[in-house]
Amino acid sequence: MSRSRLAVRGLAVTAVLSLALTGTAAAAWLVTSSTATAAARAHTLGPVTALGGTSSETSVTLSWTAPTGVPAATYSVTRTTGTPTVVCASTAATTCTDSGRTASTSYAYSVVAERALWRSAAAPVAVTTSTPPPPPPPATSGATSLALTNTTGQVAGKAEKDDTITVVFSAALDTATMCPTVWSGNIDQSRTTNDDVIVTLADGLAGGNDAVTISSVGCGGGSFGSINLGSPNFVTGGNAIFTGNGNGKSTITWTASTKTLKILLGAKTGTGAVATVSTATVATYTPGGLMKTTTGVGVTGTASTASVVQF
Repeated sequence: MSRSRLAVRGLAVTAVLSLALTGTAAAAWLVTSSTATAAARAHTLGPVTALGGTSSETSVTLSWTAPTGVPAATYSVTRTTGTPTVVCASTAATTCTDSGRTASTSYAYSVVAERALWRSAAAPVAVTTSTPPPPPPPATSGATSLALTNTTGQVAGKAEKDDTITVVFSAALDTATMCPTVWSGNIDQSRTTNDDVIVTLADGLAGGNDAVTISSVGCGGGSFGSINLGSPNFVTGGNAIFTGNGNGKSTITWTASTKTLKILLGAKTGTGAVATVSTATVATYTPGGLMKTTTGVGVTGTASTASVVQF
Protein backbone atom coordinates (compact mmCIF):
# COMPACT_ATOMS: atom_id res chain seq x y z
CA MET A 1 0.00 0.00 0.00
CA SER A 2 1.38 3.39 -0.94
CA ARG A 3 2.31 6.06 1.62
CA SER A 4 -0.42 8.34 0.31
CA ARG A 5 -3.10 5.68 0.86
CA LEU A 6 -1.84 5.13 4.46
CA ALA A 7 -2.07 8.85 5.17
CA VAL A 8 -5.61 8.97 3.84
CA ARG A 9 -6.60 5.90 5.88
CA GLY A 10 -5.06 7.51 9.02
CA LEU A 11 -7.12 10.62 8.54
CA ALA A 12 -10.22 8.51 8.11
CA VAL A 13 -9.54 6.63 11.37
CA THR A 14 -8.97 9.93 13.17
CA ALA A 15 -12.22 11.27 11.81
CA VAL A 16 -14.09 8.15 12.92
CA LEU A 17 -12.57 8.33 16.39
CA SER A 18 -13.39 12.00 16.67
CA LEU A 19 -17.00 11.33 15.70
CA ALA A 20 -17.21 8.41 18.13
CA LEU A 21 -15.86 10.37 21.14
CA THR A 22 -18.51 12.41 22.91
CA GLY A 23 -18.87 14.40 26.15
CA THR A 24 -16.14 13.87 28.71
CA ALA A 25 -14.20 11.35 26.66
CA ALA A 26 -14.02 13.65 23.64
CA ALA A 27 -12.91 16.58 25.76
CA ALA A 28 -10.26 14.45 27.46
CA TRP A 29 -8.94 13.15 24.14
CA LEU A 30 -8.70 16.66 22.70
CA VAL A 31 -6.87 18.31 25.56
CA THR A 32 -4.42 15.45 26.05
CA SER A 33 -3.43 15.94 22.48
CA SER A 34 -0.32 18.04 22.07
CA THR A 35 -2.18 20.07 19.46
CA ALA A 36 -4.84 21.27 21.93
CA THR A 37 -4.79 25.00 22.37
CA ALA A 38 -4.09 26.67 25.72
CA ALA A 39 -7.60 28.14 25.61
CA ALA A 40 -9.09 24.67 25.23
CA ARG A 41 -7.02 23.32 28.11
CA ALA A 42 -8.01 26.23 30.35
CA HIS A 43 -11.75 26.05 29.78
CA THR A 44 -12.40 22.32 29.55
CA LEU A 45 -11.79 21.73 33.33
CA GLY A 46 -14.02 23.71 35.68
CA PRO A 47 -12.76 25.42 38.86
CA VAL A 48 -13.10 23.86 42.30
CA THR A 49 -16.19 24.77 44.30
CA ALA A 50 -17.09 25.19 47.98
CA LEU A 51 -13.61 26.54 48.65
CA GLY A 52 -13.09 27.63 52.25
CA GLY A 53 -10.63 27.54 55.10
CA THR A 54 -10.15 27.15 58.81
CA SER A 55 -7.24 28.39 60.84
CA SER A 56 -5.29 28.22 64.04
CA GLU A 57 -2.86 30.84 65.29
CA THR A 58 -0.06 29.41 63.11
CA SER A 59 -1.71 27.54 60.22
CA VAL A 60 -4.42 27.68 57.56
CA THR A 61 -6.22 24.59 56.26
CA LEU A 62 -8.10 24.91 52.96
CA SER A 63 -10.72 22.46 51.68
CA TRP A 64 -12.76 22.36 48.50
CA THR A 65 -15.04 20.27 46.29
CA ALA A 66 -13.86 18.81 43.00
CA PRO A 67 -15.02 20.62 39.86
CA THR A 68 -18.12 19.37 38.10
CA GLY A 69 -17.89 17.79 34.67
CA VAL A 70 -14.46 16.49 33.74
CA PRO A 71 -12.89 15.13 36.97
CA ALA A 72 -9.66 16.63 38.24
CA ALA A 73 -6.69 14.40 38.93
CA THR A 74 -4.67 16.73 41.17
CA TYR A 75 -4.74 20.24 42.65
CA SER A 76 -2.15 22.96 43.19
CA VAL A 77 -2.50 25.57 45.94
CA THR A 78 -0.60 28.85 45.90
CA ARG A 79 -0.35 31.40 48.69
CA THR A 80 -0.70 34.68 46.83
CA THR A 81 -0.10 37.02 49.77
CA GLY A 82 3.34 38.54 49.35
CA THR A 83 5.59 36.56 47.01
CA PRO A 84 3.44 33.80 45.44
CA THR A 85 4.40 30.49 47.02
CA VAL A 86 3.17 27.03 46.07
CA VAL A 87 1.93 25.42 49.28
CA CYS A 88 0.62 22.11 47.90
CA ALA A 89 1.84 20.98 44.48
CA SER A 90 -0.15 18.47 42.42
CA THR A 91 -1.83 16.87 45.41
CA ALA A 92 -4.70 14.44 44.92
CA ALA A 93 -6.30 15.47 48.22
CA THR A 94 -9.01 18.12 48.38
CA THR A 95 -7.38 19.72 51.42
CA CYS A 96 -4.15 21.61 51.98
CA THR A 97 -2.53 22.94 55.17
CA ASP A 98 -0.21 25.94 55.18
CA SER A 99 1.82 25.95 58.40
CA GLY A 100 4.18 28.48 59.92
CA ARG A 101 1.81 31.42 59.58
CA THR A 102 1.48 34.48 61.82
CA ALA A 103 -1.46 34.91 64.17
CA SER A 104 -4.15 37.50 63.38
CA THR A 105 -3.02 37.80 59.74
CA SER A 106 -5.05 37.51 56.52
CA TYR A 107 -3.66 35.21 53.81
CA ALA A 108 -4.92 34.90 50.22
CA TYR A 109 -4.76 31.64 48.27
CA SER A 110 -5.67 30.27 44.86
CA VAL A 111 -6.56 26.67 44.07
CA VAL A 112 -6.18 25.24 40.55
CA ALA A 113 -7.59 21.89 39.45
CA GLU A 114 -5.41 19.82 37.10
CA ARG A 115 -5.87 16.86 34.76
CA ALA A 116 -3.26 15.95 32.19
CA LEU A 117 -2.77 19.18 30.20
CA TRP A 118 -5.80 20.88 31.71
CA ARG A 119 -5.57 23.58 34.33
CA SER A 120 -8.75 25.17 35.58
CA ALA A 121 -9.20 28.82 36.34
CA ALA A 122 -7.81 29.71 39.77
CA ALA A 123 -10.34 29.77 42.61
CA PRO A 124 -9.46 32.47 45.17
CA VAL A 125 -10.03 32.52 48.92
CA ALA A 126 -8.73 34.54 51.88
CA VAL A 127 -8.41 33.22 55.43
CA THR A 128 -7.36 35.07 58.59
CA THR A 129 -5.39 33.17 61.19
CA SER A 130 -6.74 33.02 64.72
CA THR A 131 -5.96 35.62 67.36
CA PRO A 132 -4.17 34.25 70.43
CA PRO A 133 -6.38 34.22 73.52
CA PRO A 134 -5.51 36.79 76.16
CA PRO A 135 -3.22 35.50 78.87
CA PRO A 136 -5.04 34.24 81.93
CA PRO A 137 -5.11 36.58 84.88
CA PRO A 138 -2.28 35.88 87.28
CA ALA A 139 -3.17 33.36 89.91
CA THR A 140 -3.31 34.72 93.41
CA SER A 141 -0.85 33.45 95.93
CA GLY A 142 -0.97 33.60 99.66
CA ALA A 143 -0.20 32.01 102.96
CA THR A 144 -1.04 28.35 103.45
CA SER A 145 -0.52 27.96 107.18
CA LEU A 146 -0.13 30.00 110.36
CA ALA A 147 1.13 28.95 113.77
CA LEU A 148 1.48 31.01 116.97
CA THR A 149 3.69 28.81 119.14
CA ASN A 150 4.26 28.98 122.86
CA THR A 151 7.84 28.52 123.98
CA THR A 152 8.38 25.66 126.37
CA GLY A 153 8.16 26.87 129.94
CA GLN A 154 6.09 29.93 129.13
CA VAL A 155 2.40 30.50 129.86
CA ALA A 156 0.12 29.01 127.18
CA GLY A 157 -2.32 31.57 125.72
CA LYS A 158 -0.13 34.56 126.54
CA ALA A 159 2.17 36.44 124.12
CA GLU A 160 5.61 36.41 125.72
CA LYS A 161 9.31 36.68 124.94
CA ASP A 162 10.61 33.83 122.76
CA ASP A 163 7.15 32.84 121.50
CA THR A 164 7.14 32.50 117.72
CA ILE A 165 4.88 33.26 114.76
CA THR A 166 5.35 31.06 111.68
CA VAL A 167 3.72 31.69 108.28
CA VAL A 168 4.18 29.35 105.30
CA PHE A 169 3.41 30.60 101.75
CA SER A 170 2.27 28.81 98.61
CA ALA A 171 4.85 30.44 96.34
CA ALA A 172 8.35 31.85 96.49
CA LEU A 173 8.30 35.49 97.55
CA ASP A 174 10.28 38.43 96.27
CA THR A 175 11.91 39.39 99.54
CA ALA A 176 12.44 42.97 98.32
CA THR A 177 8.68 43.45 98.65
CA MET A 178 8.93 42.65 102.36
CA CYS A 179 12.13 44.54 103.18
CA PRO A 180 12.73 46.86 100.20
CA THR A 181 15.84 48.67 101.42
CA VAL A 182 17.82 45.58 102.41
CA TRP A 183 16.52 42.30 100.98
CA SER A 184 16.34 41.17 97.35
CA GLY A 185 15.59 38.00 95.41
CA ASN A 186 14.25 34.76 96.82
CA ILE A 187 17.07 33.71 99.12
CA ASP A 188 17.36 33.15 102.85
CA GLN A 189 17.09 36.48 104.66
CA SER A 190 16.91 37.71 108.25
CA ARG A 191 16.63 40.79 110.43
CA THR A 192 18.49 40.23 113.70
CA THR A 193 19.86 43.70 114.52
CA ASN A 194 19.30 45.16 117.99
CA ASP A 195 16.19 47.35 118.32
CA ASP A 196 15.29 46.70 114.67
CA VAL A 197 12.32 44.30 114.54
CA ILE A 198 9.16 45.56 116.25
CA VAL A 199 6.30 43.16 116.97
CA THR A 200 3.25 45.07 118.18
CA LEU A 201 0.39 43.43 120.05
CA ALA A 202 -2.22 46.05 119.18
CA ASP A 203 -5.16 46.55 121.51
CA GLY A 204 -8.46 46.22 119.59
CA LEU A 205 -6.89 46.95 116.16
CA ALA A 206 -8.72 44.27 114.16
CA GLY A 207 -12.38 45.26 114.35
CA GLY A 208 -12.35 45.03 118.12
CA ASN A 209 -10.07 42.00 118.26
CA ASP A 210 -6.44 42.36 119.22
CA ALA A 211 -3.91 42.06 116.41
CA VAL A 212 -0.21 41.50 115.78
CA THR A 213 1.72 43.72 113.38
CA ILE A 214 5.36 43.27 112.36
CA SER A 215 7.80 45.93 111.16
CA SER A 216 11.53 46.54 110.84
CA VAL A 217 13.30 49.86 111.27
CA GLY A 218 16.05 48.83 108.83
CA CYS A 219 13.49 47.78 106.22
CA GLY A 220 11.84 51.18 106.28
CA GLY A 221 8.86 49.66 108.06
CA GLY A 222 8.59 46.64 105.80
CA SER A 223 5.53 44.77 104.59
CA PHE A 224 5.24 41.60 106.63
CA GLY A 225 1.50 41.42 107.19
CA SER A 226 -0.72 41.33 110.27
CA ILE A 227 -2.63 38.79 112.38
CA ASN A 228 -6.16 39.07 113.74
CA LEU A 229 -5.99 37.13 117.00
CA GLY A 230 -9.74 36.44 117.11
CA SER A 231 -10.19 37.87 120.61
CA PRO A 232 -9.98 41.28 122.33
CA ASN A 233 -8.45 39.80 125.47
CA PHE A 234 -4.76 39.31 124.63
CA VAL A 235 -3.80 42.87 125.66
CA THR A 236 -5.57 45.67 127.53
CA GLY A 237 -4.79 49.29 128.32
CA GLY A 238 -2.84 50.02 125.14
CA ASN A 239 -0.36 48.24 122.91
CA ALA A 240 2.35 45.82 124.00
CA ILE A 241 5.62 46.15 122.07
CA PHE A 242 8.12 43.31 121.69
CA THR A 243 11.57 44.58 120.73
CA GLY A 244 14.96 45.16 122.28
CA ASN A 245 18.58 44.14 122.01
CA GLY A 246 20.82 41.22 122.85
CA ASN A 247 18.81 38.32 124.21
CA GLY A 248 15.72 40.52 124.26
CA LYS A 249 15.54 41.45 120.58
CA SER A 250 12.80 40.40 118.18
CA THR A 251 13.90 38.83 114.89
CA ILE A 252 12.49 37.99 111.44
CA THR A 253 13.74 35.08 109.31
CA TRP A 254 12.79 34.11 105.75
CA THR A 255 13.69 30.55 104.64
CA ALA A 256 13.48 30.35 100.86
CA SER A 257 13.46 26.56 100.52
CA THR A 258 10.34 26.18 102.67
CA LYS A 259 8.75 29.56 101.82
CA THR A 260 8.53 30.27 105.54
CA LEU A 261 8.46 33.55 107.42
CA LYS A 262 9.25 33.22 111.15
CA ILE A 263 9.04 35.96 113.78
CA LEU A 264 10.58 35.60 117.23
CA LEU A 265 9.15 37.82 119.97
CA GLY A 266 11.67 39.79 122.00
CA ALA A 267 11.27 41.48 125.35
CA LYS A 268 7.96 43.17 126.09
CA THR A 269 7.68 46.95 126.43
CA GLY A 270 4.81 49.39 125.97
CA THR A 271 1.87 50.40 128.09
CA GLY A 272 -0.43 47.51 127.29
CA ALA A 273 -0.86 44.70 129.80
CA VAL A 274 -0.52 41.26 128.22
CA ALA A 275 -3.20 38.84 129.37
CA THR A 276 -3.73 35.08 129.10
CA VAL A 277 -6.43 33.78 126.75
CA SER A 278 -6.83 30.15 127.74
CA THR A 279 -9.84 29.48 125.47
CA ALA A 280 -9.44 28.44 121.86
CA THR A 281 -9.51 31.16 119.20
CA VAL A 282 -8.89 31.31 115.46
CA ALA A 283 -6.07 33.62 114.38
CA THR A 284 -5.91 34.84 110.77
CA TYR A 285 -2.86 36.15 108.93
CA THR A 286 -3.24 38.76 106.16
CA PRO A 287 -0.19 39.45 103.95
CA GLY A 288 1.23 42.95 103.70
CA GLY A 289 -0.15 44.99 100.82
CA LEU A 290 3.20 45.26 99.03
CA MET A 291 4.17 41.58 99.22
CA LYS A 292 4.60 39.82 95.86
CA THR A 293 5.85 36.51 94.54
CA THR A 294 9.01 36.19 92.47
CA THR A 295 6.78 36.32 89.37
CA GLY A 296 5.24 39.63 90.42
CA VAL A 297 1.89 38.28 91.60
CA GLY A 298 0.47 40.03 94.63
CA VAL A 299 0.24 37.90 97.76
CA THR A 300 -3.43 38.09 98.73
CA GLY A 301 -4.50 34.75 100.22
CA THR A 302 -4.92 34.62 104.00
CA ALA A 303 -4.16 31.74 106.36
CA SER A 304 -5.82 30.81 109.65
CA THR A 305 -4.98 28.58 112.55
CA ALA A 306 -7.27 25.90 113.84
CA SER A 307 -9.41 26.85 116.80
CA VAL A 308 -6.75 26.43 119.47
CA VAL A 309 -5.14 28.27 122.34
CA GLN A 310 -2.79 30.80 120.68
CA PHE A 311 0.79 31.29 121.85
